[in-house]
Order: sequence, then C-alpha cells, then structure tokens
Amino acid sequence: MKVKIGKYPKKSDKQRKVKIQVSDHDVWSADSTLALIIVPVLKKLKEAKAGHSFIDQEDYPAEILGGDPHDPENPDHRPWEWVLDEMIWAFEQHATDDWDQQYYSGETDYIWEPIEGSTNKKLVMGPNDTFTVDREGLDKHRARMANGRRLFAKYYGCLWT
Repeated sequence: MKVKIGKYPKKSDKQRKVKIQVSDHDVWSADSTLALIIVPVLKKLKEAKAGHSFIDQEDYPAEILGGDPHDPENPDHRPWEWVLDEMIWAFEQHATDDWDQQYYSGETDYIWEPIEGSTNKKLVMGPNDTFTVDREGLDKHRARMANGRRLFAKYYGCLWT
C-alpha cells in the first residue's frame, strides 16, 4: 500500500493531489489495513488540539469532566480527548494480530477419537491439555474495542481541526 496525500493548495481553484495505491494483499485484511492508517491520523488530530467536538454525555465517563458540559462557557476538552484516546486505543488493538493472546494460557492437547459405529472422528481434549481462556477479560477487551469503533463512526464527521 502506498499513500501520498498532498497539502491543500493555496488557491481554491486547485485540487489537492492524492495518490493511493492498494494492493491485493491490503484488502485481504482491509480492517487491519485501515487501522494502520487511522491510528496515525487520529494521533495527529489529537496532537493538533485545534478544537473539539461536542460529545454526548453518555459517550464518556462523568468523572473526567468538571462543570456542566452543556455550558458554552466551559472550555473543557477532556471529553473529546477521552473519545479520541478510546478510538486510538481501539484501532491500535485492531492493527495488531495478537492482541487477544494475553487472554490465553496453557497448552493444547487434542486427540481425534473414532466415533463408535461411524467412520467419522471427534476431537477431544487429551491428557496434557491445560489451555484456558480468560473469557471475562477477553469480553471486556472486545467490548472496549467495539466502543472505540462505535465512537469513531458516531464522531466521524467531527474528525477535523
């Protein structure tokens, strides 16, 4: 994948130069490919601190904000920064292939056993199987990733400086 995006031209009658080359491999895991692009853009946007969007109260934890978020005199950027951080975290996780490995432990040991009266076999755990999954941790991680992607979709139109 090659992406080259030029600066906005000074004259309004000129078009911004954009060249994007996408290979077949980039679309095999388009979600991961897009995450690799989204993360640095979101980080740059956060770094710019040029403004912030109005964030619905249900989209951030109440404890991060002091004062009334609906008060136009309150210049608190923390909800927007929190939302950006959640988006960044979610896409960083998505861009790695092994984020879920931290929730697995032990070794797998499977045996194919014949099924009586059939030519088929069934997969059963062997005597040395110690594999476990931290389902609660895995589910919480997945939920946080899903929330970051939900926030990205909800506030997509606010991704500007």
